[in-house]
Amino acid sequence: MNGPYNYLDGVRVTNIGPLNVYTHPYVAKIRPDGSRLVWFTMFGGSGPGGEGNRGRCTVDSAGAVYAQGETTSKNFPVTPGAYQTSTNLPFSGWVAKLYPNGSGLEWATYVASPNGSADAADSGIVLAPDGSIYFGGFTRGAYGLATPGAYQRFNATGRQVCYIGHLAGDGKTMLALTYLGPTTTTANMTECENIVLDSGGNVYTYGLTPSASFPVTPGAYQRVYGGGIHDLFVSKLNPSLSTLIASTFIGGSGAESADTSGRIHIDAAGNVWAAASSNSTNFPVTLNAFRRTLSGADDMVFFALNPSLTALVYGSYIGGDGADGNRSMWIY
Repeated sequence: MNGPYNYLDGVRVTNIGPLNVYTHPYVAKIRPDGSRLVWFTMFGGSGPGGEGNRGRCTVDSAGAVYAQGETTSKNFPVTPGAYQTSTNLPFSGWVAKLYPNGSGLEWATYVASPNGSADAADSGIVLAPDGSIYFGGFTRGAYGLATPGAYQRFNATGRQVCYIGHLAGDGKTMLALTYLGPTTTTANMTECENIVLDSGGNVYTYGLTPSASFPVTPGAYQRVYGGGIHDLFVSKLNPSLSTLIASTFIGGSGAESADTSGRIHIDAAGNVWAAASSNSTNFPVTLNAFRRTLSGADDMVFFALNPSLTALVYGSYIGGDGADGNRSMWIY
C-alpha cells in the first residue's frame, strides 16, 4: 500500500508513524461476508526503502491483531518500554500488537541484531495459550539475538539463517530466542517459512537450507542432504527453545523451494503437513500419492511427517508439464 490515503471504500484510514511515499504495512478488517471494509490501519516509518512486502498476522480472542515484518526505518513507530526501541541495521524485523478496532498500536518493537546487514521478522507468528507470542524470522548477524540457554547461540554460516523467538504478551521481554541454521559456512541462505505450535507447546518450523550441516536428529526421516541448491527441512523445538527435539531434511537430488507465504499445519493426529515445489525426480513420495513422478520443470509437492519427524506419512507431486509452485495450504 503506497501513500497516506485518508479514506478507502468510505472507511477512514488510520495512519501511524511518519509515513513516506514508499510501501508500508497495513492491517485491514473485513466483514465476515466479505461485503465491506470495517477498518484499515497503515503504519511505518520514513526509511528509504519502506517497510518491505513480507509479513504475517494473527488475531487473539479479543480481536487484537499481532503482526510482524521488516523495515528500513530508524523511526518505525515502536512504543516506549518495548523490548527493542532502536536499531542500526539497514533492514530490521518488527513485531506489533494493534487494538481490536485498529485505532492504534498497543505496542510495537524492533527485533534486530547488533551486527550484520539485514534482519526480518516475517516467517510466521502464533499465540501461545498464555498470551505470549512465538514468531519466526531471519538474520544475517552472527550473534546478539539469541538468549541465554538457547539451542543455537550463534550464526556460524556467514550468511542468512532462521531464528525463532518467544516474546512476552506485553511486547517488553524476549523470553527466548534461538538461531536455527547450518553449523558451517554456506554459500546460500537458510530461511524458515512458517511456524506452528502443537498441543504441548512445542514449536514446529519448516523451510529451506543449502547445507548438509543443517542440524538433524538421530532417527530422523531423512538424515542426509538430498542435493541441489536447497533441501527442505522440518524442525521441532521445545517451548523454551533450548532443545532441538527433532529435525529432518526432506528433498531429492534436485532443488526444492518454498514460498514465504507458505504454511505448516498439524492435523488431529499430530502429523505435520507442509507444501513446497521441487524439480527433483526423486522427491520422497508414498504409495498412495496423487502423483508419484515429476511432470514438468517444477512441480508442487505436498507432504506429511509423523509427530516425531521419523516417518513420511504422505508425499506427492502435483503439477502439469510446465513449472508449478505452491503459495499456501490449509488443513480442514
